[in-house]
Amino acid sequence: MTKEIVKKIATHINNKQFKYLCSSCSEFSYKNGKVRKYPKLIYHLHGSEGFLENRVENRSSHCKGEGEIEIYINDSTIRE
Repeated sequence: MTKEIVKKIATHINNKQFKYLCSSCSEFSYKNGKVRKYPKLIYHLHGSEGFLENRVENRSSHCKGEGEIEIYINDSTIRE
């Protein structure tokens, strides 16, 4: 059984790395099920090799059963 490709959009990029919000690792509720007023947001970082142009990066996920990830670096990605 192959896993579905998960699509993410990079939120920020600079000469060293880019990052994206991981909804699998972020915590939106407490263990008792109550919704957090302020979610604990988890971002993952990957190297950008100084390449700031728009593109799609492919990575393998290590998060809670996700498979392959396509990370889109596009016009909405903030350049720092």
